Amino acid sequence: MTTLFESSTGKRNDNKYAICVTSKKSPPSGGATNATDAAQIFCPYTGKSLGAIKVGTCVGIQSISHLSLSDSNNAAFLAYVGKNQEDMNAALCTLQSSNSPKWKCRVPEYMDGGLKVSPCGRFVIGAGRSGHCYCWSTLNNGDLLRIWSAHYRSVHTVIFSDCGFYVITGGADGVVNAWSLLDLASQEEHGHLHQQNTSNISPIRTWSDHQLSVSCLHAMPSGRIISSSIDRQVVIMELFSGRTLARIMLPSAIETITSDKAGHRLYAGGTDGTIYCIDVDSYAIANTAESATIVSSNELSSFSAAPRGGSLQTDTILGVGSSGMKSKQNSNHAHKNPYVSELKGHEKAVSSLVLLEHDNHDDLLVSASQDGTVRIWDIRARCSTRVIRPWSTTATTPLSSTNQSNAKPVCPCSCVLLISREALEKSNAIASSSNDMFAGLNKQHGDNNNYDNNLSFIKP
Repeated sequence: MTTLFESSTGKRNDNKYAICVTSKKSPPSGGATNATDAAQIFCPYTGKSLGAIKVGTCVGIQSISHLSLSDSNNAAFLAYVGKNQEDMNAALCTLQSSNSPKWKCRVPEYMDGGLKVSPCGRFVIGAGRSGHCYCWSTLNNGDLLRIWSAHYRSVHTVIFSDCGFYVITGGADGVVNAWSLLDLASQEEHGHLHQQNTSNISPIRTWSDHQLSVSCLHAMPSGRIISSSIDRQVVIMELFSGRTLARIMLPSAIETITSDKAGHRLYAGGTDGTIYCIDVDSYAIANTAESATIVSSNELSSFSAAPRGGSLQTDTILGVGSSGMKSKQNSNHAHKNPYVSELKGHEKAVSSLVLLEHDNHDDLLVSASQDGTVRIWDIRARCSTRVIRPWSTTATTPLSSTNQSNAKPVCPCSCVLLISREALEKSNAIASSSNDMFAGLNKQHGDNNNYDNNLSFIKP
């Protein structure tokens, strides 16, 4: 029997990733391979189902992040799960979980923006509906280090900068704030925190470019941050200078956004089901021009970019001439925007985007949608090569199929998480050691659904 990383001839192939597709809605029974778990794992290259991450029965997943518990275990996940908004838990899951999470506990409030683990694995940030954020340590028994007021309204999204030293939050107030992780993790006010429950801390940077709530954030190289909003704007910001580098107005509200590792091209998922490919610099523009198929772009309502020097050409989004602010007001008679192309295929809002980059530049874009499908896109050919329906009667549909609508999706797709080849290959070896690790936790804590502000299930 061949595995995910072994071809039919028995030779090892170059497939690097698997994808974990999650849903905020509890999946019903009777789907593909009777998939009743809200976190399904698939091979993006073949569409083959590889199992599921067990998070419990009849629960949805608000967020999920990789969590490293030790040097030998890189197949653990921190998920924020529950049956409804009044019954949510932080859950520790692994690829080896049999029927339920290894451990779960309550958190102080509903985390509208979910829980996010830092790149170093030592901190967890919670984005609360009240506008407060929470910082826990994965060391010291999961102690709560700080609660602070991050936004005037609900915190919708939280990420870490590319260097891992800063926390970026976006809220329903349309504001993007940057916080120093060193300040958040400081122990100087730790005793004071338990007395007054909150602490005052100021962001190191604040941007107010959006008119409506921020829907997604993404960290780019060199300290750049992308934000998207339901006001149809995509904004590129520079963390260290605090400048706004570019603003792009798209035809529809944006739910999610991502970029390639080098920051050449952005991918924005719209509420109308369209994926917008935005070429940031001259390299991306040239790469798009050389594609086998270029999807035509719609005319944009407006475009503006702040001036910036450097090696970029003067006809790119970030590279503008010495005349300063560059803007285009497109009307029905204006020519098409050369920076943006479109990928169409989803029938409802695009909820998550993940880029699979390979050494041979045959990159794949994975998109999840509220229509219950996951599409695999060939970036070079600019077309969809495969459709995966995690919770329908037919799990996967190749591009050549002419009967794609027979199996109606029964559950929306909310998020796509990459799982590396190494994590999957080590999963069997980790299973025995992780069972021993968590046996002590279960014995020590028992079945406790009450919270004491600490994520007590986390152990180094």
